[in-house]
Amino acid sequence: MSTKVQGGTRLAGRMQHSTAEQPLVSIVTVVFNGAATLPFTMESVFGQSYPNIEYIVVDGGSTDGTVDLLRANDHR
Repeated sequence: MSTKVQGGTRLAGRMQHSTAEQPLVSIVTVVFNGAATLPFTMESVFGQSYPNIEYIVVDGGSTDGTVDLLRANDHR
């Protein structure tokens, strides 16, 4: 049975929007049991200098703490 967990700034009402001057860039990471390596990917995305980015992570049912990691960074 799969469990759907959602979070992030979009659900908190802080959604990014596209403009002519700054198009919205969406970065999507698909992960399964990536708790050991996902922090490196996340920090790379968070470190980008372009300001109008939305970061979406799709987890495939991880059981190794990946979801906990995502929840801990929910505000970002």
